[in-house]
Amino acid sequence: RHMSGPRNMGDRGRDFATAALLLVFSAALYLPFGIGLSSGTYYDDINLAFDFDPERYVAIFTVPEDSWPAKTFPADVAIKHPFVSLIGDACRLLPGCQEFPKRAAAAIAMAHGIATNILFFFCLRAMRLARPEAAIATAIFAASAGQFFNALIVEAYVVAGTGIAAYILISLLRQREPAFRLTWTRSFLAVHLFGVTATNIVQAALAELVVF
Repeated sequence: RHMSGPRNMGDRGRDFATAALLLVFSAALYLPFGIGLSSGTYYDDINLAFDFDPERYVAIFTVPEDSWPAKTFPADVAIKHPFVSLIGDACRLLPGCQEFPKRAAAAIAMAHGIATNILFFFCLRAMRLARPEAAIATAIFAASAGQFFNALIVEAYVVAGTGIAAYILISLLRQREPAFRLTWTRSFLAVHLFGVTATNIVQAALAELVVF
């Protein structure tokens, strides 16, 4: 049964206020490390840790495609990540991108990591987890090893994660409310997932088959 209008609006307002606090928490958690990493040589590696290629993605996010260094771009990059260079168009609008490319690329990665945290919170709320528990779980998720490194290492993983989290949220809302479709948003997210890493289109296909 649906809640009454004013109560529902108040509940949503408290959700958005909690999300804003989680945004501040995530930014405070990631920013010192992001600034530190982008000031050193940590983003100058290919195959850092497990298959992270920050050197490649700093170039993708901050340098025009015709200036990408050949040694870091095998021929299959355009096949695996067909539209990822479009992120660079947005990144290059950031102030200081040319002077501090690593810092600008880190800002893009952290912004996607923070957005994923907020989407995670709303996914938990869509699953009817109480607000305090959802907020605590989101804070733990934000500080967990996988999400922490994804948000701080410049790569395609964190960008794809944001799109996947958004698709999961729409799918959960659809299960709660059959009339909830957002067809154009789903189409955009499917293109986004394919463009960042081609195999991620499977995530959208599964959601369409099972939920929609």
